[in-house]
Amino acid sequence: MEVVPSEEGCRITPRAGVVSVCSFTMTAGGEVDGMVLALLEQLGEVPLSGVRVDLLAEGPGGPKLLSSARSQEGGYYLF
Repeated sequence: MEVVPSEEGCRITPRAGVVSVCSFTMTAGGEVDGMVLALLEQLGEVPLSGVRVDLLAEGPGGPKLLSSARSQEGGYYLF
């Protein structure tokens, strides 16, 4: 997991014997990727392009759609 600042940060210039404090909000960032494949009897695994892939979050009211992507040539998708 990568941690990235979610707002403008501050700059600290270290000086001997001086403690500096900088407060800012951090959020977790990252990527979700994969491939959409079909298993065919004659050909084995075949990548599929143009397939909609949904990224869902579980919540108290049921799943919530966070984002959608379409698989590219070769079946690859990325959020």
